[in-house]
Amino acid sequence: MKKLVATAPRVAALVEYEDRAILANEVKIRVRFGAPKHGTEVVDFRAASPFIDEDFNGEWQMFTPRPADAPRGIEFGKFQLGNMVVGDIIECGSDVTDYAVGDSVCGYGPLSETVIINAVNNYKLRKMPEGSSWKNAVCYDPAQFAMSGVRDANVRVGDFVVVVGLGAIGQIAIQLAKRAGASVVIGVDPIAVILPVATVLISALTPLALT
Repeated sequence: MKKLVATAPRVAALVEYEDRAILANEVKIRVRFGAPKHGTEVVDFRAASPFIDEDFNGEWQMFTPRPADAPRGIEFGKFQLGNMVVGDIIECGSDVTDYAVGDSVCGYGPLSETVIINAVNNYKLRKMPEGSSWKNAVCYDPAQFAMSGVRDANVRVGDFVVVVGLGAIGQIAIQLAKRAGASVVIGVDPIAVILPVATVLISALTPLALT
């Protein structure tokens, strides 16, 4: 079997692997579709992430250098790419009661032929509703961040809303803001090529200026 691994900055390769035995609380999924974390993961893949050589200090709310003998935050050659997967359960641990072999599910996992995931008290592993789209399922992660932004902003009926950044999270946030009752929602992005794409994907957007 093969998995997608970053072997060096900006270099990816399919690498052979063998699965371990699953634990009692786990399921094994045969992956049919998957997606990377388009923003965060690209920074890691390019070796531009501060987490490589620094730790984030929660008390100081800033990055601080790692000790000289500490392992790096990202080890190329071991760094598996991917964030969300959709597939079918092919093995269940003895403690798993909410899922069964054959269930179609989505959850967090790397881009590989199989993924082993905790299936006991794990709300991040979701059963796919009948007739649902894998394309929607792999947006589960950015949708959570978009939802958090709309809730934190306390968007209400009649509000005017501006969403800055029209990547996956921003595009979903626009749709959620409209559903929350905002009367006007404006999307802004400094990258010109994104604007016409977002306009096509989001029916709520009317292009005002594409330059």
